[in-house]
Amino acid sequence: MASKGGCRCSAKAAMITFGVLGVVLLGLGFAANTAITKLMQHQIKEDVPLKSPSSTLYGVWQDTGQIPMFMVYYVFNVTNPEDVEKNGAKPNLVPVGPFSYTERVIKENVTWTEDHSRVRYVYDRYFLPVDTLCEGRQSNPPDFVCTLDDRMNVTTMNIPLVAVMKTVQELVPTLENHTIWEDLIDDFYKREKETVFMTRSAGSLIFGYEDPLLKLLTEAKLPGATPYFQLQLNSTIEAKTLVSEVWSGTTDVDKTAVFTQWQNYTLLDKWGGCPNTTPNYDVYNRQANMINGTQGDSFKPLLKREDVLQVYTEDLLRSSDLIYESDTSYKGIDLYRYVLAPYSMMNATEYAPNCGFDNYGPTGVLNMTRSVSGNAPIFASKPFFLQADPVYRTTLTGLQEPDITIHDTTLDIEPWTGSVMRAHQRVQINLHALPTYDKRLEQILPGGFYLPIVWADEMGFVSDDLASQWKSQVGLAIKASSIVTYAGVAIGSAFLVLAVVLGCILYYKRNMRRRLAREQQPLLGGGYSPPPRSGYTVINSSSSSTHSSA
Repeated sequence: MASKGGCRCSAKAAMITFGVLGVVLLGLGFAANTAITKLMQHQIKEDVPLKSPSSTLYGVWQDTGQIPMFMVYYVFNVTNPEDVEKNGAKPNLVPVGPFSYTERVIKENVTWTEDHSRVRYVYDRYFLPVDTLCEGRQSNPPDFVCTLDDRMNVTTMNIPLVAVMKTVQELVPTLENHTIWEDLIDDFYKREKETVFMTRSAGSLIFGYEDPLLKLLTEAKLPGATPYFQLQLNSTIEAKTLVSEVWSGTTDVDKTAVFTQWQNYTLLDKWGGCPNTTPNYDVYNRQANMINGTQGDSFKPLLKREDVLQVYTEDLLRSSDLIYESDTSYKGIDLYRYVLAPYSMMNATEYAPNCGFDNYGPTGVLNMTRSVSGNAPIFASKPFFLQADPVYRTTLTGLQEPDITIHDTTLDIEPWTGSVMRAHQRVQINLHALPTYDKRLEQILPGGFYLPIVWADEMGFVSDDLASQWKSQVGLAIKASSIVTYAGVAIGSAFLVLAVVLGCILYYKRNMRRRLAREQQPLLGGGYSPPPRSGYTVINSSSSSTHSSA
């Protein structure tokens, strides 16, 4: 009996021991995770701010050469220009490309304010053709970055001519001797045999050329005229003199690299489309001109999925909101994918604040006329009018169906540091051609059309070296935290399971002992008793005598 009791005591002690150890290890696992997480958060808040040139992320911020960045263009070639101009046919479009360029942004003359809360600089942004040639035209982006020869000719609408037509229509009535301007343009049109469509090299269309009509009007001092036309600026001397400023993050890490000033502007002066009859028109006009967010290469650290981010896009001269879409990964790094908030592309009827951007047409395009030089009626959209009103595609032929996986803007952000590990900013530039601009456009569709000129994919990817650096620092800490947590939870859970199993065994054995004891009880309460050895009386039925045993 002593042996059995000892076994029961040992089993009970083991059960209690396993249970206590399980609870302790579970607690340690979760506590270790909390402790490591707090240490990581503290270290990240120390490393992310732009404190000095020796700061961890300063090099990547100051020169994007460490991150492969590209600008890839597809130019829409109009295959039936004469039919459009003479018969009012719908333009038939075929995208030609890619025309690919490496992009680099270098910040210079970097200085800090006295309290080190802000960083000031000028910067140069330039593009160079990539070296790898594509094997023929690509209708969709290839798996690797290659290029066609940008000396290849393409046909599109004569954008400078349309811009001049629009400008003259708007300005001539207010100008003295306005008929002189009309005659000057008519004479040039006949002499140079200009048409509504033009054929030029893809490179000159993208990065600019001196246009003879614009040069003539500039020399004649037409207000606002400039001799050059270009869709994309490339390393201008003027840009190197314009000062930008961002928060350093030393006072608030969430504001790291957020603009306080961009190229001498603390508030833009480009927008103001809300008429004073619109409720809150002054607020909306001011909001449209605000420079909010970062330049798009980094955001605040310690991101949560519900965070709304802001980015300022200099090519569009506007700020936009980004919202979380999904989890993803790249080069073995877990990321959050952010996309443009849906209201960014809505018209003013659907989203009232967009009246500040003159967004009064069907949803899906951004009116860029105020922000581009030369008064050209330029509108931006997502490629192939992705998520735009279907009306834009009804006046064109040849356009492929948009594909959200290759035509939407996406930013894949590492949530601990706020660093962008992969990004695609995709935009399409369209020319709004209206027959009311000039008699030379009278034959095109009565309501005009939005003609796609180019679509571009500005893309960036974290390099293998930077990905490895992240994995050896932040990634290793995350993995260690996970291992400690999972180990504590796994071992603690195992001990708890053992404790439960032992408890079940003890409970089962106790019930078995009770059951066996019950089975040994008499059925009718007496049971068998042996006769007494002495002092008993024998009763004889034939005699009443009593004999006592001695």
